[in-house]
Amino acid sequence: MAVLTIGDGDFSYSLGLARILKPQQSKSTVIATSYESRETLQETYPRFEDYSTELANLGAELYFNVDATRLAKTLPMLRDSPCRFDRICWNFPCTAIANGQDGQNDAMEKNKDLVRQFVKDAKELLSECGEIHICHKSKPPYNQWGLESVALEWLPSNSIIFAGKVILDRFLFPPYRPLKALDRKSFPCHDACFYIFRSAKRSDAEAFPPTIDEEGEGGTEMPTTPITEDIILSIRSNLLQDASTETRRKKAKFKMKFQR
Repeated sequence: MAVLTIGDGDFSYSLGLARILKPQQSKSTVIATSYESRETLQETYPRFEDYSTELANLGAELYFNVDATRLAKTLPMLRDSPCRFDRICWNFPCTAIANGQDGQNDAMEKNKDLVRQFVKDAKELLSECGEIHICHKSKPPYNQWGLESVALEWLPSNSIIFAGKVILDRFLFPPYRPLKALDRKSFPCHDACFYIFRSAKRSDAEAFPPTIDEEGEGGTEMPTTPITEDIILSIRSNLLQDASTETRRKKAKFKMKFQR
């Protein structure tokens, strides 16, 4: 499987994928990219050097100053020879805003254009069984972007379709931790989902099964449960309740310590 990651902060998501795919020991390819320079990432993210070194040791390739809206022109490997990817992933796309306030309402239209142009550009790099994965939060203001439809608005009709959503569990990709753009601070992502887009024309001889199977097809023994707002709210509520319980437990333990 050939995977291209876009705008990956300190490259922790790319590393999580590389640990699973092990490109050096398999036929898989992991291409990790950033819009920023290597020097900027070194100055911003404390773990970048460790992660980039491990990525290289695992056989992944790293590229910098790569523009998600101009991939063919800014990703050096594409200048030498044509390349197709089975998965193109961009987690939490947003335009850069000062003070870490990315993705807010006043930048919504710019962010929509960013997503539209990215999908239009990435479409040309997909393999026959390729998919575009856009991960984003599902609470306001991000759910107001309308990613399911916005991502397709600059494409020919029936070329790429929205296949569905899959909840992000970042603990499946250690050491992944989403970070703000050019900021070492993380942010909660318990409401985040992968928005899955794929070619409308499916090949009978696909190299890899789709992330989300079409309704009525076989391929999995367990049925796929559609992600609804109620499910996300339920998961969010359970996580917050667990966090509250853990906080009370720590406070009680701290209190007992000083009562002895």
